[in-house]
Amino acid sequence: ICRAMSLQSGLPWTQVDARKVKRDVVRSLPSSVAKDCKVVPFRVAAGRLHVAATQIPEAHVAQTLSRYTRLPVQYQLVTQENFSQLDDLLH
Repeated sequence: ICRAMSLQSGLPWTQVDARKVKRDVVRSLPSSVAKDCKVVPFRVAAGRLHVAATQIPEAHVAQTLSRYTRLPVQYQLVTQENFSQLDDLLH
């Protein structure tokens, strides 16, 4: 399903190793905002904040996230299982 949504939306999909995600990156967004937007920050690279999501973000998500980071946000689709592993890092 993740691959199909990636093809349909043009958003990349990935598998993120939660053990390699730096805590300061996860905390780059308030956990309440990440939960409300259904994303988990997992990397900063090339001047972008990469966030994992299980679905194509709704239109308001980009606007909400822009209030908390100056970095452009790069969405990446992940499986529900992978998202759950990453979501555990928010706690």
